Formats: sequence, C-alpha cells, structure tokens
Amino acid sequence: VSAGTTSTNFSGTKEAASQDVKKDVSSLRYIALQNWFHEAHLESSTSNAQDACKADAPESSGNSNPTAT
Repeated sequence: VSAGTTSTNFSGTKEAASQDVKKDVSSLRYIALQNWFHEAHLESSTSNAQDACKADAPESSGNSNPTAT
C-alpha cells in the first residue's frame, strides 16, 4: 500500500509538473507577444514621429522664410 501511494503521488506530481510547464510556456508566449507588440508599437510611433518631423521641417522653414522676407 505504501509503495502504491508513493507511485500514485509520483505520477500526480509528474502530471502537476507538466501542467506547470504548460502554464509557464503559455505565459512566456504571452509575455513575448506583449514585448513584440510593445516594440513594434514603439518602432511605429518613433518612425511616425520622425516622418512628422520631416514633414514639419520644410513646412516650418517655408513659413519662416516668407515672414523673414
């Protein structure tokens, strides 16, 4: 009976461990996805800001030139 209990506990522990691993893997995937999305969002917002600066630069110089003249 003692040996049977030990083996049952072992298989139960093994199953619990595999479930924990599955949880870890899914949470890691979730975290990785969040990081990827965050980086992609940062990258796009940064490039948008640069594009806006490029677009603003000629406009602002164009605005300041007629004022100076």
